[in-house]
Amino acid sequence: MSTTLPTGFAILRAQHLLGYQTRFRATCTHIGEAIGVALEPHTARDYGELTKAFEAGTVGLAWVPPITAARLVRRHLALPLALPLRHGRPSYSSVVVAHEDASPDLSTYRTPRVGWVDPESAAGYLAARGPLLERCGGFASEQFFGSHSAVVDAVAIRAVDLGANFGAFDEQTGEIVEAEWIDAEGKKLRPVKAIARFATIPNDCLVVSTLWPRELQEKARAWFLGASRAELDIIADLLRTDRLVPVDEAWQHGVDHVLTEARAHGLPELGSRRSHDVKRSRS
Repeated sequence: MSTTLPTGFAILRAQHLLGYQTRFRATCTHIGEAIGVALEPHTARDYGELTKAFEAGTVGLAWVPPITAARLVRRHLALPLALPLRHGRPSYSSVVVAHEDASPDLSTYRTPRVGWVDPESAAGYLAARGPLLERCGGFASEQFFGSHSAVVDAVAIRAVDLGANFGAFDEQTGEIVEAEWIDAEGKKLRPVKAIARFATIPNDCLVVSTLWPRELQEKARAWFLGASRAELDIIADLLRTDRLVPVDEAWQHGVDHVLTEARAHGLPELGSRRSHDVKRSRS
């Protein structure tokens, strides 16, 4: 592992924003100047690459999905830094997506072709596979596509019958207010619809490397928790949030619950990236 101070700020590849690289670099420079470290943008292709970057000691900050964040914390590679609130909520749901012209009744799907996000995706795999398997009685095929966007695309072109994804709901109306297939105004971007909802999942979070000195960790935490929407710039767009809050025990309890339910359905322990015999998309 590198003995130099990690300077990368890692995010998963952003497929819902165009031209984000230039803004992300500028934001890294701004944050780095504020906290006293020369931050460099680092874009990871998938969850595994994020983990490898921490293992290599090249990343100091990262936007990380909840299960991957929990793995990094358990392995003492990172510490939770800040949690984005979306529509005032610290959590979201796992949803099953079908083509907009397909049946809205999940019980009519027998042994469907299913698309997952990643073995470490809470909404896109861990929280959905067991309940969906029970409802459908089996799968004709399973495939990892690597991102929520790619799963939605696969459903939209009917490459799979069902896909697992994330969704945020208005708890009063029951309407979906945020998802990969709708924009900020609620306009549908792809011909898909949510037909089932599973589990409550804590939001993804920002984490900081344990290789950073504690003083630098706390300086970064203070900056993110105190930053305005304008100061966050592209980070707010990528995280789809206007506000960051401290990561509390409820976040860890939420992650633990997702993992406990996943293990009850035969999925592997936290710390392993093993999964059922699932194909991986080349896209």
